[in-house]
Amino acid sequence: MFPAVSRPIVEFSGVTRAYGARVALDDVSLFLEPGELTFLVGPSGAGKTTFLKLINRELRPTKGEVWVDGIAAHSLKASHVAELRRRVGVVFQDYKLLPRLTAKENVAFGLQVGDLRVSDAEAMDRALDALEAVGLGDRGSSFPNQLSGGQQQRVAVARAMITQPRVLIADEPTGNLDMETAWQIMALL
Repeated sequence: MFPAVSRPIVEFSGVTRAYGARVALDDVSLFLEPGELTFLVGPSGAGKTTFLKLINRELRPTKGEVWVDGIAAHSLKASHVAELRRRVGVVFQDYKLLPRLTAKENVAFGLQVGDLRVSDAEAMDRALDALEAVGLGDRGSSFPNQLSGGQQQRVAVARAMITQPRVLIADEPTGNLDMETAWQIMALL
């Protein structure tokens, strides 16, 4: 019997993304295997955030194909984007925390939106576990404006990870963290 062949979890085939005359990505082809940890590095303006937004279907490529966990993100209808996003966890560069929700509620919200079958009590329990995993178990009742930038970043990481997504993308996930906390978050990722 032949071994099962794994499919790439993310695949770009001839992807170009332009903003008018400015080309952010030009004919990019690559694939990422399940379980692979990959770093995307380059100078400011090199197209790193554009690359991540293509994976999460915030953008469509100008040309080429983007496949995420078997879904054709490049041709996905708007009505099916939510299905893709349930498979992709995102740590945004600017956190995108909801200011009127506590840290625990922000993390639980990520789970409740992704899986409507999860009860509020279970979502809150799992949110506290996720906050403990990023070293913020004692800050669950704090609002975003009561947290430092690094703490907000860790809440964003907990929110992205709580659904145990098939793909986790992070735009500068350690940018606002001290070196020790950055290493802890990288180990967690």
